[in-house]
Amino acid sequence: MKLKLLLFLLLSNFAYASFDINENIQNSYKHIINLEFEEAHDLLEVESENNPDNGFIPLHKNYIDFLTILISEDNAYFENAEKQKDLRLDLLENAEENSPYYLYAQAEVHLQWAFSRLKFEEYSTAVYEFIKAYKLLEKIKRNSLILYLIKKDWV
Repeated sequence: MKLKLLLFLLLSNFAYASFDINENIQNSYKHIINLEFEEAHDLLEVESENNPDNGFIPLHKNYIDFLTILISEDNAYFENAEKQKDLRLDLLENAEENSPYYLYAQAEVHLQWAFSRLKFEEYSTAVYEFIKAYKLLEKIKRNSLILYLIKKDWV
């Protein structure tokens, strides 16, 4: 029983403090998928002032870069945006680990960069990005299975 409780506490998703899906985040996402990047960026700046630790900020900024790279095919933009990738991943890796978005956001950034790299024929680095994303998604799958088994009292 103690093992079950310990596993539950380690893997539970009860803390969401650093991934806040508030109005700014919802609206920035709507603007991003409508390719209204300036409007999305403005909302993300407001969110950065009000809630600088929100993990959706670096994720949404990466979405903007990803879509801009795919649409524009601008190598200079690609190279400039690439400089932000590690900073954004560091922010996401330092976010609340118990959030269900913790691993997902990191995997999403790696997937976006994998596709961006394919656009510029950086195939080996794209494969590396795909593998990183896959491992993170597999970890989500394992954690979800463990939580499911705990809830069913099978562990």
